[in-house]
Amino acid sequence: MRRRRMLLSMVDFALLAPLARVGYGAERSTRTVAVLSSSAAPAYREAVTGVRMALGSNVAQEYFELGPRDGDVMNRIQAVQPGLIVAIGSRATAAAASLDAPVLSAMVLGLQEEALPAATPRRRIVSRIPLEVPPRTVLARLKQLFPRWRRLGVIRGPALGHHAQAEIQSEAAAQGFTVKFAECRSPKEMLEAFRALSGAVDFVLCLPDRVLYQSAPVQALILSSIRARLPLVGFSTGFVSAGALAGLQPDYREIGVQAGESALRFLEGTPLKAREEARVVKTIVNARAMRIFGVDIRIPKRDGELVLVR
Repeated sequence: MRRRRMLLSMVDFALLAPLARVGYGAERSTRTVAVLSSSAAPAYREAVTGVRMALGSNVAQEYFELGPRDGDVMNRIQAVQPGLIVAIGSRATAAAASLDAPVLSAMVLGLQEEALPAATPRRRIVSRIPLEVPPRTVLARLKQLFPRWRRLGVIRGPALGHHAQAEIQSEAAAQGFTVKFAECRSPKEMLEAFRALSGAVDFVLCLPDRVLYQSAPVQALILSSIRARLPLVGFSTGFVSAGALAGLQPDYREIGVQAGESALRFLEGTPLKAREEARVVKTIVNARAMRIFGVDIRIPKRDGELVLVR
């Protein structure tokens, strides 16, 4: 009987082995990942698909999506006690950071500490895969797209800090561009900034900025671009479809795959980088705008997926 009790204790221990303290309070399952999406938006769903593909059957997966009753969703996640939360989007990241669990954040644009709950420990977010395409990738790709253009204009909105501006200037010089920045603080000032660049540059780069790029101002900017014969380079398929000549955008599903792979490494105890850049960046080109501006764009396949919108 005593031997049987010892064997049962050993079995119980084996069943409990996947549960470990990871420094976040309660006992958590190091083989359970909660995937939390900010919404059902197509871009987020692409990323979630990538995460779940990468995780596969290696861990137990629990999927959650924020909606009208975020508190209920967060209570359900807390009940699962996951070893890691993969948060897709800024809303999901802020919500996940309110829980006592490590968070891997993906698909976030310019995540800042003030966007997180006040009591969030810095170590709570173990890694980030942002939406921004790094300047070195942007400038290298622009050189390939437009080998004869050397004068680059940049609309500088509130989201572009001084450090990021200096990085753009440095990378532009390395790629043989001269750069002229036009500053604006609101959508109303955007057309004036664009007009300040007209005649002084060959094309204008628009960087992601939640303040500036709303629907109506973007349409007005596109119209001004066509009238001035000054092409725009945007940051999303939607921007290019609206009339920009080209744009650079991370592959959302691949960001998800990348996040899933990082999640598996974290659960195995491998330290992660605080920030990882998206591995796959799409080049989106507007065929109609190519005809309007008289431009023929070709890019080697090895440098990224080429998406043509008409």
